Amino acid sequence: MADIVNLSKQKNRSHKVNLRVDLTAMVDLGFLLITFFMLSTSFDKPKQMDVFMPDKGVNAPTEIVVSKTLSLIIGKNGIIYSYQLPDDGFMIEDMKIDSIEYSAPIFRKLIFSYQDQVARVHGDKSELFVFIKPMEESNFETLVSVLDEMKICSVSRFAIVKLEEVDQSVLRHK
Repeated sequence: MADIVNLSKQKNRSHKVNLRVDLTAMVDLGFLLITFFMLSTSFDKPKQMDVFMPDKGVNAPTEIVVSKTLSLIIGKNGIIYSYQLPDDGFMIEDMKIDSIEYSAPIFRKLIFSYQDQVARVHGDKSELFVFIKPMEESNFETLVSVLDEMKICSVSRFAIVKLEEVDQSVLRHK
């Protein structure tokens, strides 16, 4: 324990006492606390998104019913175009193309509406497959936000693909 030790050996009138405080117990307590907090602290794991890439040797196409798909074209300034192709033949002029400026609540409503539509037709909202197609002039921040929203909206099947000529013609008719 900490105690006060009188180091003066003379008994004179001035009573100058040299005091020394023993701090050994305080140092021990400090090291015990440091050790406790080091061992009991949990460190944050880095937050990252898992992206699964296809095997390089496998080029077999995946069969997907067209009415279960949603195409999202990410344009410049955070504009997102969305459309869903019908199973039967279609004319590009007759297609319904939605466009929104990206904001999380509006984008979630869009995804949930397409999930509900797939659930009505096919019985399960998890059947929705989303093609994310960034344009050359789109910004990376919008793409990352869209990927985050896929996770938030529980869309388990999505892919980032190149913008094709069909998509460009769809945008020209918009």
